[in-house]
Amino acid sequence: MGRILNTLEEQLKNQLSEGETLKTWGEWQSWLQAQGCPFELNRPSHLPQERPLSYQKFLEASESQLNHHPEWQARLCTPSWLQKQRIKLVPKELKKSSASLAEGLDLDSLQTELTRLVDQIHNVQQQMGHLESGTTPSKPQLAREISEAARPGARFNAVAGLMGRPDATLMLQRELNVAANLEKPLKKKEEDLTQPEIVPLNDAYLTFNRWLDQLEDIHLELDSFFQKPLRIPSSHEISFVQFCHRLERESTQPEELRQALEAFERLRQNGVDLNLPEKEFDLEESDSENPTFQLPDEDVYKNFGDWVSWLQQEGIDPVEFTSQDLGSMSSHQISFPQFCRRLERRLDDPEGFRNKLETA
Repeated sequence: MGRILNTLEEQLKNQLSEGETLKTWGEWQSWLQAQGCPFELNRPSHLPQERPLSYQKFLEASESQLNHHPEWQARLCTPSWLQKQRIKLVPKELKKSSASLAEGLDLDSLQTELTRLVDQIHNVQQQMGHLESGTTPSKPQLAREISEAARPGARFNAVAGLMGRPDATLMLQRELNVAANLEKPLKKKEEDLTQPEIVPLNDAYLTFNRWLDQLEDIHLELDSFFQKPLRIPSSHEISFVQFCHRLERESTQPEELRQALEAFERLRQNGVDLNLPEKEFDLEESDSENPTFQLPDEDVYKNFGDWVSWLQQEGIDPVEFTSQDLGSMSSHQISFPQFCRRLERRLDDPEGFRNKLETA
């Protein structure tokens, strides 16, 4: 059984290696320019100009030059972005040669294992045919025919090499190809359901959580810059500038946050995908994490006295932080950030008030 699995894994490794994207240095450079790369990478002298290179080899040879361009270094090392560019990679671990297999192989055990694998393939084909047409396909007889045709009259002796029965190996490969071809139309249909819709970054209006999805798509995690969960139950659509404003107002590390947002702006300067899959949000979990207080939206306006009353209803009494009479204050309709700035000028302990808001 172990020998059979080793043989199958070797064939799968070869299949992956054959599909790897290989280009010459000039072709990789042309590909980069087509993606909007503003600089050119110089070919190291030890690499032949016409020899095809893997993507990992190209990055390894360009590492010192890419250190001067961190935004492009981050993009070129993002698996999801490479998948969109249809660059097929094969990890170096898979290219390592495995331990040598045994020279002899029992044909009876090989044939039994091949027959079992073909049976499983036919079962998958039968189920897929049933799902696509709504009818029950006839029971495949190919595996049984292989088994009966290859059954020996007497027990064979072990033979050297793994290809004692090349017809069975070819038959298995043929069945694997059939199963792969049946899966391709289904995958194509799934891709057609969500076509990308790219719009310029400055023209995009998304909800707060959808902007977080855009950052997480390029592996920019912002949770470490805040003391509370970022996702909120709902919000109206806002621009990227408004989104950055809201984050910077609540961040505990504004400088690091600003650098992350600038990196996102550089990587998405050509546009963002409005049809990016939305991450599921657990409303109950969010309510349990923020049960009592949540900052109001910027488009909510009240006068000064109404804001004081609202804070008191939320369990935060500004009167505790000042000796002045806040009840006599009046104003026109202002937003909550404007109210906080005006209030802090009259507080004896503005820092304590800010801490109260952050930990509420």
